[in-house]
Amino acid sequence: MARILCIGTVTLDIVNQVPCYPGDDEEMRILSQQQRRGGNAANTATVLAQLGHQTEFLGNIAADSAGNWISQQLTREQVGNQYCPRMDGTTPTSYITLSQQTGTRSILHFRDLPELHSQALTTLPLGNIDWVHFEARNIDHIETMMDYLQQQSGTTRISLEVEKPRPHVEQLFSKVSYLFFSRHYAESQGYTSPELFLQDLHSRWPRTMMSCTWGENGAYGITQEQGLTHHPALDDQTVIDTIGAGDTFNAGMIHQIVSGNHFTQALDFANALAGMKIAQPGFSGLGEKMQHHLDKTA
Repeated sequence: MARILCIGTVTLDIVNQVPCYPGDDEEMRILSQQQRRGGNAANTATVLAQLGHQTEFLGNIAADSAGNWISQQLTREQVGNQYCPRMDGTTPTSYITLSQQTGTRSILHFRDLPELHSQALTTLPLGNIDWVHFEARNIDHIETMMDYLQQQSGTTRISLEVEKPRPHVEQLFSKVSYLFFSRHYAESQGYTSPELFLQDLHSRWPRTMMSCTWGENGAYGITQEQGLTHHPALDDQTVIDTIGAGDTFNAGMIHQIVSGNHFTQALDFANALAGMKIAQPGFSGLGEKMQHHLDKTA
């Protein structure tokens, strides 16, 4: 399997499950509460580890008790984190309200920790890394890191998750092999159709593979060789927990492509894996469940 580096954020998630979203000035009893390790890039690394890859996470971790717990969780999940800078400050925390009625979530996020500096990448041994996945955040530093990777190893494939609109994020698009887009980003750019969004962007960056998840409508992808591809969401899918579904999809795509599989096969695999994620709380056992699914359908 491959050695994959995921660069971005890791958070402490406090997940409160409620019967439904409360209205204004409404008091409601919480059904259950969980403390989880979150963060987009860290979630993707966790799922990739379950799929059999040697994964490393790089991101700032606060030098507090919550940061210690996060580091322990990553290690337990077989995600390397020994190169993560330990920073003064408070662990970024997401307070997540998860509706039992719909399986959807609302997030309040508190952050009092610096973003990752580009110099952090120079501490890692990069010689045998096959794929580097970035979470689009501090754009200038990410650009510097991408340029550094190209100087060190021009053969390393790079992907970028673009979840939210950020100033100048488009300057990174020509530097990567793969772009993961969210519905939120596409709609923020004025698009109401994932097909039109991908076709438009692919006309400007034709050599880059792209995908965009669109909730209940499934996943869309485009490449220069295959054109536009669509895989619908799984039929009769039970929605329990959508937290990290996009991160899981990203992991599925990276796993398939780095393993040498066809783009349309990768899209189908990633779509199914994300469907399994939303049917359960958290990420535990996703790799085994996906393997069992593949064995049944073989």
